[in-house]
Amino acid sequence: MAREDLIVHGERRGVDIPGGGACYISQLPRKEASDTQPEDLRPGAHPTPPTANENQARYVAKFDTVLQDLPSLCSVQNFVHHYSRTHLKRNDRVDDLRMWIHERAFTGREELSQPFTYAWDLDGDGKPVVGNGSEERPFVVGLTTKTLMLRLMRPPESFVLHVDATYKLNYRGYPVIVIGISDSSRGFHLVSMFIVSGETQDIVQPTLMALRRLFFALSGHELVVQYAMADADQAQYNAVNAVFGSNPRFTSLMCFFHVMQKVYRAISAFPSDTKAIIVRDLYDMHFARSHMEFVRMRDDFLSRLRDVPELIGFAQYMSGQWLTGRYSAWQLYWTPTGFASTNNPVETFNAVLKRDYTLRRRLKMGALLQELSNCCQDKSASERLFSLEVVASPTLVRRVSEMIREKLLYAGGLEHGEIASAGCIRVVYCPAKRILVSPNNRSEEGIAVTAQMGVNYARMEFEGQPYGGWVVDTARMYCQCSYWFGFGVCVHVLFAQRTLEYLDCSGREILVTRGKQKNGAPDPVVRDGQRGRRPLGVGPALTY
Repeated sequence: MAREDLIVHGERRGVDIPGGGACYISQLPRKEASDTQPEDLRPGAHPTPPTANENQARYVAKFDTVLQDLPSLCSVQNFVHHYSRTHLKRNDRVDDLRMWIHERAFTGREELSQPFTYAWDLDGDGKPVVGNGSEERPFVVGLTTKTLMLRLMRPPESFVLHVDATYKLNYRGYPVIVIGISDSSRGFHLVSMFIVSGETQDIVQPTLMALRRLFFALSGHELVVQYAMADADQAQYNAVNAVFGSNPRFTSLMCFFHVMQKVYRAISAFPSDTKAIIVRDLYDMHFARSHMEFVRMRDDFLSRLRDVPELIGFAQYMSGQWLTGRYSAWQLYWTPTGFASTNNPVETFNAVLKRDYTLRRRLKMGALLQELSNCCQDKSASERLFSLEVVASPTLVRRVSEMIREKLLYAGGLEHGEIASAGCIRVVYCPAKRILVSPNNRSEEGIAVTAQMGVNYARMEFEGQPYGGWVVDTARMYCQCSYWFGFGVCVHVLFAQRTLEYLDCSGREILVTRGKQKNGAPDPVVRDGQRGRRPLGVGPALTY
């Protein structure tokens, strides 16, 4: 019989194993119970759940205090707030705010992504003048970085300057003016932010003047703006025109979303069919392709309103506020195709600012300055590129896929007597059925929610469609529909690109297939009668 050694519990014991041999079992020395160890924790004892008093005794032994002697939650919060105000400068004291602002004042020696403060009014040391927010001493301070400011070094016709105010960020009720630019694909790029104690022209105009002076100090060039968009605010309009109006091509745009918001309020008491007609006419004027076309549509719209006695007052309101005068430039023909026609890009940024930095709370002014400084630094490190060409949004790409699945988009044929032109393809568009959604009596398209579009925007995809479908120029990626005129891309162009195998199902450009189809079907990649493989003008090798 073989013997094997087995060590168990520190004692060596020999055990015979069938087949020969022995097993030595060693037992490890057992830990003896100390005199201070509780009875229920001694070896062999069955532990019992600790009582509340025993838990409290263990807590006292660990922290050397009892629960009743701990300070209340209110006391702890007061201590934290006191420490934040006194040591972290997160308060509303003017002296502390002035110290924080002056420590970070612009000197020109900052790193590209280092936040700094600046303003129009400077003291003897060249630092921003910090007031107490009164009418006599307004509080105006701007924050930015060199990287953000140098985003303005672009041709003036390649961007739209957005000026918008956001609220509910601090306890004192001071608005934050956000200044940025949008590119050809309506992407927003932050430039600077200002905390101001009011929104009068005497306060808003110096912020833009400080922005222009700082840009000249960094780049050595004057800031030239061709398109600027603001809300229907008298102070913002006057300030923007006073600072940038020296450019003879300058155009002060009006946010179309703001116009529709005011119109919806004015027509809230009208019958539903009357409201639908008014909104439809306004969208038609928004997509007007020239000023002459807009004037014709405007006169017809006002004439029909004045024919109804109950709508004469509304006609006067529309004519004086939104169809003539300083707030009437909300049509798409004022800017190049694809540019933003609303302040939605900056509104989206404002939502991110409240969600990620202020956490949807009102902060003390010192804390708000720090959070805005962090935001400027983060946006300086952003890798988002400035788009000089129109890029289709993910929603539009999903819309094309969904409409293809529902067989609402397909290639059309030639009209009778029409000669096929190289580089052109016809795309037939069928409107999606609309279903009524109950509780708010609103209709939606009968396709996937992620691919749905508003009824008036979707209307621009098929209104005026010729027999046989829209003609899409695949060389310029141009379509004649009104939606392409407004956004520079449409479902017809994306469908044509996918038909020609220029794009995959996610909307990304892929290599063109050059192989010949085996079934003999017409190859969509034909160019001037030439399929893939070897060009017709190139013969076999060693030919004469």
